Amino acid sequence: MSLMLISDQPGGLRFRFFQISSIYYQFASRFMRARLVYRTSFWLDLASQFLEILLLVYLWRALLSSGPVANTTLNDMIVYIVLGQMIHHFTGSKTAEYIEDRLTSGDIAVDLARPVTFRTMMFLEDLGSSVSSLVLGSLPLLVVAIIWLDFGAPPSLLHLCAFLLLLAGGLLVAFYISYIAGLIGFHFVRTSNLVWLVGTIQIFLSGRMIPLWFYPDWLRVVAEAAPFKLVYYTPISVYMGRTSVSEFGSAFLVLLSWLAVLVATESLLWKRTMSRLVLQGG
Repeated sequence: MSLMLISDQPGGLRFRFFQISSIYYQFASRFMRARLVYRTSFWLDLASQFLEILLLVYLWRALLSSGPVANTTLNDMIVYIVLGQMIHHFTGSKTAEYIEDRLTSGDIAVDLARPVTFRTMMFLEDLGSSVSSLVLGSLPLLVVAIIWLDFGAPPSLLHLCAFLLLLAGGLLVAFYISYIAGLIGFHFVRTSNLVWLVGTIQIFLSGRMIPLWFYPDWLRVVAEAAPFKLVYYTPISVYMGRTSVSEFGSAFLVLLSWLAVLVATESLLWKRTMSRLVLQGG
């Protein structure tokens, strides 16, 4: 039922809102229940995440033992490492893998016949996974980091709000990159190699492990021109105060520009993919 048809009825828009909210809740709660069923695995995963943070903290403590480098202290890197780990689990889109599984199993035919668009269904899958990772993974890590690692607060409430908005935008960027890789899988069925390649490039160009201000000039130029920094580096640098308030506007403009490019790319690729499927079906 379309939004227009529902809005013609009394209380239709309110019904639509609660309907969509219910769908979001169902996807998120399903992933959280699935993770809590295997409690041992959940606790081991949480412990391994914190261990990874500790290893990185000790590594940077050794690297910065002689003093700050590029105006970066150990406390700065603790904030960067913790936020990077949290964002990794929150924005770690698995959409390309979902699409490959559906292609190989044949369930894709059922998905395409559903009343909700395929992109919306994939985004809801991704959103449910992200919310469960945030509640059951990222937030516990943040609490532990605040208690044990002297995790610092942002310079102001404005920086925190900008960080949260950019984080939401980074979630969309990560989803569209993975979704586009998944759509390419319609042409090749297998996307494992492509997902590995995109993931490897993202590690180097997103600033997840190392801040871009440590990069050599030529590599930083490449990283600045790619969309991957919007997932990690941009929101983290805002949280840390490395991006001034006067630069918030340009950061959001870059985010919106890349989202427009990714949406246009996805739309074009989807039309060509559906055209190919129709021709094969005919």
